[in-house]
Amino acid sequence: CYSTLEQNTAEMISESVAKVPAVSSASDDVQLVNKQDVFLPDDLLLTDLFQKSSQYPLFVWCPMKNISSISRARLHDIYAQIGIRKISKSVSISKASKCGELKRVNPKDAYIVKGLVMLILGFLSDPSLNKEVKDRHETVKLLLNVTVLETPEPIALNYSLKMGSGKVAEVCTSQMVRWERGNSELLTQKLEKSGGQRSVVEYATRFSEAIAQGLLLEKEDQITRLSELIKVGFLMGFDEDAVDYYMKSKNMQISLEDEEFLASAFPSC
Repeated sequence: CYSTLEQNTAEMISESVAKVPAVSSASDDVQLVNKQDVFLPDDLLLTDLFQKSSQYPLFVWCPMKNISSISRARLHDIYAQIGIRKISKSVSISKASKCGELKRVNPKDAYIVKGLVMLILGFLSDPSLNKEVKDRHETVKLLLNVTVLETPEPIALNYSLKMGSGKVAEVCTSQMVRWERGNSELLTQKLEKSGGQRSVVEYATRFSEAIAQGLLLEKEDQITRLSELIKVGFLMGFDEDAVDYYMKSKNMQISLEDEEFLASAFPSC
């Protein structure tokens, strides 16, 4: 009975709210926009792409810092309860023909290896992140369960976002690495090491950004820190001895449960 009352109250509030505060990258001004025409920025890459390409406010407003006890995550929950859609669930993505042939490859050939997971688990074990063992392992499984698709060309993608008013926002872009969490695919351009150290560093940067963003959707303020750790690990070839030393130098460690998880995920290592 209580849950039914809660549901009815939520529906009544949702129906009574027609506009919500929203912002665009072109202006810092907060505008009231029809709620059918704005979205929750739950995918940072998509958010960045559409913010840069649109002059219109497409995303709900959130303060840069938490207001009293209301966190950003809680504000997103409130917006969701009144009917604001997530951008990750609203955008249509198609791979452009110039993307080249997509070939399924073994994840380890796309650098999803034990050394990478060691770093991620060490990072997630930071007490400030407040992640229990089960939560850490569930987060890592998101990465371990991806299907890896490789192409020799940059990944050309077309994004289409349909709003309630009938307007459609479209963006075309190319990337070296793209993690599509919605369908559990990691799209990656084949790394040509013959391009020299610059191409390796660029790939390491894009790879680390894609992985960190995919893992830390709810911890935006930690993405840069994890990305930098992964980039260093990439440049070390994710060599396990080197990663172990690097983690100790950063005062990072993993638990016995994490070690057992690693042994299970990489039985031949």
